[in-house]
Amino acid sequence: MKSSDLILLAPAIAFAGGLTGLMQHANYPGDVLFLITSIALFAIGAATFGGLFLLVRANLPDDEDI
Repeated sequence: MKSSDLILLAPAIAFAGGLTGLMQHANYPGDVLFLITSIALFAIGAATFGGLFLLVRANLPDDEDI
């Protein structure tokens, strides 16, 4: 596994973990720490994906715009 794969894998794990936690929150309605952790992981993963998207898009030639 290359380092570039790990850079993309880390936010994917955070995003998926946060999203899974948010979906499972109905099973743990009284656990505030579970909810806060899930929201934080989801936000970190989404923000990192957004940042990586902006970095990749800025480096594309004009004719290969997404």
